Amino acid sequence: MSIGYFGVLQRLKEERILHGMTQQDLGSRIGISQGHCCKVEQADKRLTYPELVRLAETEVDLYYVFTNRRVRQVHKDLFHNCSFKELLCYLSMTASLAMCMYDERQIHLEDDLYRQLCCIQYIVGTGNRHEETIFTLLKQRENETQQGMAEQLGVNVKTYRALEQGTRLPDSELVWKLYDVCKVPPALIIKDTKGIVCEIEYLMERLGKRPNGAIYKYFCLLHKYYLSKR
Repeated sequence: MSIGYFGVLQRLKEERILHGMTQQDLGSRIGISQGHCCKVEQADKRLTYPELVRLAETEVDLYYVFTNRRVRQVHKDLFHNCSFKELLCYLSMTASLAMCMYDERQIHLEDDLYRQLCCIQYIVGTGNRHEETIFTLLKQRENETQQGMAEQLGVNVKTYRALEQGTRLPDSELVWKLYDVCKVPPALIIKDTKGIVCEIEYLMERLGKRPNGAIYKYFCLLHKYYLSKR
């Protein structure tokens, strides 16, 4: 198990305590026992995909747990009224703008963040058109074989094949590996609306005050258009 995943578990425990929950409290919220929750925090067990989905619905900041980023959510009035699909649209737009500003040397982006933006663009754009699994899209983007992708993520090829076919879902450690190795935002994998909002807010912070304000106004106009078409 990687040191990075231990950090994820430490932040999960931190969030649980921050929100005044015992292991029994958190376990009951996501459908596991206190003992199971204890073993998850000690890295003896992993959270399953359905348990992660339920965890995302609690007060726990799952974006922080996986990314180690705290984000001020200053646009709740807009984003918290948006559908998941609409948020993906805004995420893709914000990522595109950040990449353009980086290419024009208007902002600085770390290599890992730039890779993450490229990943967002590919997965959100291509995935929406063809409805392929993230594992298929990653294999295509990396121009890799199933064996090659399995080795990158530390799983056997049979497991990767099942993940690609959608007959198996990633657990908490694999979600972390997808983020750590391939820069796939965990919120995209779990379909976590709050996490997607955090991704957008983080990128908007990085854009700077003036672009941030302009893109927010543009998103408000788009949101009104979405509402008019419902």
